[in-house]
Amino acid sequence: MSMSGTENTTPRTERNNGGKRLLKPGQKNPASGRPAAEKVKSRLSRGPNRWQRLSRKERLILLLPVVIVLGAVVTVNLLLNKKLMTLTLVGQPCQYYGGSIYRMEEGSTLRRTEEGKTLLRSGSTERSANDLPIYYEDREEVTISQDMVYYAPRSGIHGKLGYFSHLSVDAGGRVTLERDGEKTVLERGFAFNGRDLYLFLEPVILSFNGYRMNLPALSYVEAVYTGDIMVFDYGSKEFLIEAPKGAVTARIETGDYEVSLLNDSMTNYEGKRTLLFSRPELLEPIAPK
Repeated sequence: MSMSGTENTTPRTERNNGGKRLLKPGQKNPASGRPAAEKVKSRLSRGPNRWQRLSRKERLILLLPVVIVLGAVVTVNLLLNKKLMTLTLVGQPCQYYGGSIYRMEEGSTLRRTEEGKTLLRSGSTERSANDLPIYYEDREEVTISQDMVYYAPRSGIHGKLGYFSHLSVDAGGRVTLERDGEKTVLERGFAFNGRDLYLFLEPVILSFNGYRMNLPALSYVEAVYTGDIMVFDYGSKEFLIEAPKGAVTARIETGDYEVSLLNDSMTNYEGKRTLLFSRPELLEPIAPK
């Protein structure tokens, strides 16, 4: 079938969408008489750009705000990195483990490395700090050297207790958290290191192997799956170490919640079971931050 009108004999590759001819490199433009490549070249060789035309003084004026902002960012980062990198243990710090007490020298320090590890310097020796709570013989307080998960089961609140946090529980059961000079009151509950250590911030009833032990606040239990159960009674400073033969639970006398120490789970008064977090560092910090 034939089409009416004038036939288009121009190659399709030489036309763009607007119907104008596309010139090949070296082909002269009928309007200017110059090859297309030369026209492109002339556009690229118009001389120095605006930045190049500025004087040195003008360039410094334009760069000054950028330098100030970058300097502020670097300064803030350095301050954040240095904040709480070391902690001096004031008083008579000690740790209880396996029926023994390890007394640290007064003025011992905890140092946090950039890799997220905590080192303990006592006297002339420095070693990796363990997860055990640091107690004080001259006051009722505990310091944690690593991040832990804090749980307030009655309200459902949980979050991160940052390393170098100080915890105390008064005679009325009020829990106080202090970190970096700031204090806040917490609900009663417990702290968990994400693996096998539980630090109780209120009295609990521990049950395993036929035992029923009433533990006061600030007691801890290390429950290693396929390993031993180590119980530290903060009131009597006594230890119990024994291999479990079944479930190991810690519950509140009122029945508000129960913790399964080998399964790392918690059951509330409604019977709802929740698995505990294993990565404290991923949680939002509990105030003070």
